[in-house]
Amino acid sequence: MNNKAMLAKEAVEEEFAKELRVGHISAIDVISPCSIIAAVGDGMGHTTGVAGRFFNALGDAKINVMAMAQGCSERNISAVVLSSESTRALRAVHAAFRLSQTMVRVGVIASDELGHALLALLEKQRNKLMKTFDINVQVCAVVTQSGNGENGQLVVLDDKSTNESIGPRSLELATGGMGLLGAPAVSEDEPNSVVKAVDGGFSEMSKFLISEDVAHTVIFDCTADESIGEQHPEWLNAGVNVITANNTCLSGSRELRDAIEAAEHHYGKMSASYLREVTVGGGLPVIST
Repeated sequence: MNNKAMLAKEAVEEEFAKELRVGHISAIDVISPCSIIAAVGDGMGHTTGVAGRFFNALGDAKINVMAMAQGCSERNISAVVLSSESTRALRAVHAAFRLSQTMVRVGVIASDELGHALLALLEKQRNKLMKTFDINVQVCAVVTQSGNGENGQLVVLDDKSTNESIGPRSLELATGGMGLLGAPAVSEDEPNSVVKAVDGGFSEMSKFLISEDVAHTVIFDCTADESIGEQHPEWLNAGVNVITANNTCLSGSRELRDAIEAAEHHYGKMSASYLREVTVGGGLPVIST
């Protein structure tokens, strides 16, 4: 706590000493460090929905607004947030007003043809999503179940990569030319600076996937592995949305189903989503999504 904060706290406590003494005010606290994020524009006072979009963006990004204010000229809306959440808050507001792209970090736990097809689909649709909706879907981590041991082989984006995404081709490069389908598809001497294989498997995946600066994170479970299904509650509690074709966790023990249901409501309306529709009827299109 800096000297100015202490002086301000002492001044407020002195001014409201009577209210503090009789209990009308419980306490005067200082929370730091904080940041102020503001939306400024000449037309704000005559444009419907600006404030709603501003605060809705912060809410969707799971940002806690500690204080808010509006300028008397109606050209400014400000919110105080924790400094640790300021980057994520700024990106969320920029995305809401189409000032920047909405970043979505994606992890895929792949199994043979299904995982390969999903990676190819995400790669194919990526440019279309960016141009049409300003959504940047970035596949940041892939676990191949044909890798080393039961935990699989983990492939992640290089730390220096900012706008790349893991696709079938780069995945095969990172795994030595042997991708999900078990056949080399690229030259062994082709350079690969986008992705790298690291120690760990699906149990370590979230460490490379979750970023404090990105509000939206998704994991696709394309397996039928019960041990992976046991990770679903942990991912949901960490704020990661889970899309699963793995029905072992829903048809297994009652304890696991209860844990998933509790994780779905862990943060109330701000809880991560659990999308299980593809598991119904073994993936047959018997319900709409």
